[in-house]
Amino acid sequence: MTESLEDVRSFIHPSTIVYTRRGPKEICAVCPGDEVVTQTGAFVAIAIVHHKPYSGLLLDIGGRGQVHEHHRLLGADDTFVQADELRPGDVLRGVIPRYTEDIPELTEEDCLLYGVMMVSAKVDCDNCVTLRHNMLLSAAEEILEAGGINFLRDRGAGNLVFMSPFRREMVLDDEWQMRLYSPLLHLPEAKLKKLQQGLWYGSMASSDLADGDRCIAVSDRALAEAIRYIFLKTGTDMEYDGEVLRKLPGPTVEGSTRCVDRRIGSIDRVEFSGDLFDLETVGECDEERTYVTSMGASHNGGGKRNGSFAIYIEPWHADVFDFLDLKKNHGDEERRARDLFYAMWVPDVFMERVQAGAQWSLMDPNACPGLPDAVGQDFKLLYEDYESSGRFVRQVDARTLWNAILVSQIETGTPYLLFKDAANQKSNQSNLGTIRSSNLCSEILQYSSPAETAVCNLSSIALPTFARAGDRTFDFEGLHNVTKVAMRNLNKVIDINYYPTPEAELSNRRHRPVGIGVQGLADTFCILKYPFESSEARELNRDIAETMYHAALETSCELAAEREAEILEYRQLASIEGKSKDIKRQINHILKRTRFTKEELERRYCPGAYDSYFWNGGCPVSKGILQFDMWNVRPSERYDWEALRANIEIHGVRNSLMIAIMPTASTSQILGNSECIEPVTANVYSRRTIAGDFMVVNKYLMRELIESGKWNEQMKQRILAAEGSVQGIEEIPEEVRKVYKTVWEIPQRALIDLSADRGAFTCQTQSLNLFVSNPTPKVLTSMHFHSFKSGLKTASYYMRCQLKAKIQQFTVDPSLAKNEKAAKGDAAVLACSRDNAEGCLACSA
Repeated sequence: MTESLEDVRSFIHPSTIVYTRRGPKEICAVCPGDEVVTQTGAFVAIAIVHHKPYSGLLLDIGGRGQVHEHHRLLGADDTFVQADELRPGDVLRGVIPRYTEDIPELTEEDCLLYGVMMVSAKVDCDNCVTLRHNMLLSAAEEILEAGGINFLRDRGAGNLVFMSPFRREMVLDDEWQMRLYSPLLHLPEAKLKKLQQGLWYGSMASSDLADGDRCIAVSDRALAEAIRYIFLKTGTDMEYDGEVLRKLPGPTVEGSTRCVDRRIGSIDRVEFSGDLFDLETVGECDEERTYVTSMGASHNGGGKRNGSFAIYIEPWHADVFDFLDLKKNHGDEERRARDLFYAMWVPDVFMERVQAGAQWSLMDPNACPGLPDAVGQDFKLLYEDYESSGRFVRQVDARTLWNAILVSQIETGTPYLLFKDAANQKSNQSNLGTIRSSNLCSEILQYSSPAETAVCNLSSIALPTFARAGDRTFDFEGLHNVTKVAMRNLNKVIDINYYPTPEAELSNRRHRPVGIGVQGLADTFCILKYPFESSEARELNRDIAETMYHAALETSCELAAEREAEILEYRQLASIEGKSKDIKRQINHILKRTRFTKEELERRYCPGAYDSYFWNGGCPVSKGILQFDMWNVRPSERYDWEALRANIEIHGVRNSLMIAIMPTASTSQILGNSECIEPVTANVYSRRTIAGDFMVVNKYLMRELIESGKWNEQMKQRILAAEGSVQGIEEIPEEVRKVYKTVWEIPQRALIDLSADRGAFTCQTQSLNLFVSNPTPKVLTSMHFHSFKSGLKTASYYMRCQLKAKIQQFTVDPSLAKNEKAAKGDAAVLACSRDNAEGCLACSA
C-alpha cells in the first residue's frame, strides 16, 4: 500500500546554482533529462524537477545559498546534516566533479588565450577581439605570438586587436555577452590549469602574489559561476561576492571522491515568498540521489521522506513466534530486522480462543490455502476444517501466543494490532475482495491485489480553528464547509497526481479513495475546557466525526452527480449524426477536460459513481448501507441522513472511501497543533530549533494561569519538577487540572471509547496510539479486549511506554522535585485499583 505524500521540507531557493553537464545553472532553469553532478562526482540524469509555493523563512548558509531548514547538506564526515542543525564554524563538503572529456584540436596555448579573453577582452559581431589595457601587454603579446596569431598594437589606448581563433558561439551567448563554452568545463587537468592561468593573466594577477590574495573581477554571475566550476575541478575553491571571484585558502581532501571543505561563516534567517525547488534524480543508490550546488552536495530524496515498510501477519502463520522477535533489542542478530515495522492482522476466532484459554493451531499457508482471503464465519469454518484434518504445523495455547504479542509490544512498541474481520466487514470496499493488511500507520484499509496497489490521498483538518473560546461553542457549519472543500480538492488530486507505477494509478482511478483526518483534538478540548475523559468531550468528539462523514459523503454524491451530467452531455452530443463543427468543438472540449472510463460510458445507472461501485453485487453504499449502519449506531438528528441516502441512491458517490484518522506528526507542527486525536504528552517540553533548545509550555494552560494570577517563576519550576504534570499542584483549581491531564494521566479506556465513537463515522480506520506507564500483559489484555468488544478496526498503532528512569533535573530545586514527585505518587495511588474486575481505569486498561 502506498500513500501520496508531498513535502516542502527539502526544497531550496530558485537561484541556487546547480552543477550540470552543460555548466552551472540556477535550479529553476534545470529541466528533466539534464545531468547533474552527484556526491560521487559523476553525472546522473534528472527525473523530476519539483517546485512548490512557499512563504516563510529560509536559512542563508554563509551567503552561498538559501534553503529550507530541513534541507540536508553534506557535512565533513560524509553524512548529510539537516540545515537547522548547522552552526557557524561547521564544515560543508563540496564535491569535485571528476568527469573529463578532451577536445584534441584545442591546444594548451589555445586554453591560455581563451582564459585571457574571458576576463579582459571585448568581442564584436565580426569576431574581432580587443584585449583591454587591464592586463600586462607584454604577457598578452607573448601569448598571441606563441599561438601564431597576428595582432595590432594600440599603445595609446593600451589595447591589442586581433581576429578570434574561436568560433563566435564559443565566446558569446545569444545576447552578445561573454560566455564560457560548456565543453571546456570538462577538459583534462593540464588544459584546465592553462585556462586558469589565462584567467589570472587577464585579471593582471602577477605571479608573485600570494595564492590567498588572488582575485578575478567578473560582473556577470553566469560567467563567474562557470569560472568557479573550472577552479573547483582542480581543487581550488572560489568565493563570489557579485563583483569579484576570490580564491579561498583550504586543502583539497583526497578520498574515493575528491572534495573541498568549506567552513560556514554565518547563518541567517531571511524572508521568502515564491516557488522553492528540488531535483529528483534517476540514481539507484543513495549516493546517486544527490546533486551538487554552490553550497555543496544536497540530498534530494525526490522531495519525499524516506520509505518505510510494515509487514502484516496473521496469528495462525507457522512463523508467527519468530516474527514477533524480529524487532527486539536482544537475541541472535542474524534473526533481527529492526528497521522494519510489524503488525498483527487478527481474526475474531483468535480473540475468542484467547478469551476461552483454548488451543490454537499454527499452519503453513502453502499447505492450508485460502486462509488469507477468508473473513468472519468463512474463515472460522475453513480454519476449523484444516484443524480437524490435522493440517497444522503445531498447536499452542492461544494465551501463550497472545502473551508473546504483548511482550513484544512492551519491549518494542509493536506489533500494531488490527482486527481483520472488523476491517473487512465494515468496509465500503468489501465488494472488491478481502483486505489483507493496513498501511504503515494503520489508518488505511483498502483492497490490493497483484494487479493494483492501493493508494490513499490524505489531508487533515485543524479542529482548533472551529473552537470558540468566548462562548465555548464549536462551529460545526464551518467544519462541514471545510470538509467539503477538502473532499473536492482530494478528489481532484486523484486525476492530476503523478503515479510511480501503473498498478497504483489503476487502483486510485478505479476506486478513488481519499482519507480526511484531523489534528488538534486535544487543543480543541483545552479551548472549550473539556477534560479528555468527560461526557462533553465524548459528545463533541462524536459530533465532529459525524459532521465530517456527512460532509464528505454529501460532497462525493455531488461530485458523482456533476460527473453524471458531463457523461450525459457527451452521450447526447456523440449520438448526433452529421455533427457540425460547433458540436465537434463541444465534444473535444468535454474530452479535453474530462477523462471518461469505459465503465462510466457503458453504465446506465449512476454513471458518475466510481468505476467499481456496482462490482460483485455493489458496495455497501450502493445498497444504502453507510458506515454507522455497519456499527449498528444511530446518528444524531443534526443532519438529514435520509435525504442524503436518497440522493446517493440516484447518483451514487464518486469515492469509495472518505475518512481516515492518520498521524499528523509533521503537519500539526506547521500549525502549532497537538497531534491527531492524542492528548498532550506533557504540559512542558523541550524543542530544538536553529536558535538552540528551549522549553515550550502548553499555551492554553499558561494563559489560564496568567489570567488567574498564578503564573510565576515558582509555578514554572513546580511544573518542571513534576515533569510537565499539574495534577499534584493544589494551587491550581481541580477543574483546571482535569482539563490539562497528560496522556499518562488519562485512562486509556477513554481514548478507546472516543475511538469507538469516531469509528461509526470513519470509513477507513484510525492511528490509535496507546500510552501505558507501567505495562503488564494483564493491563494490555484488558485494553485490547475492550477495543475488540467495542468494534474497533485498529486496536493499537504504537504502544507507548513511559521510561522508568528519569533524567536528572539540574535546573530544578531538589526539594521541589521531591515534593512534586510525592504529590504525583499519592494521586496515582488514590486513582489506581488493580482489583477492579472491569479493568483498571487509572493506568490505561
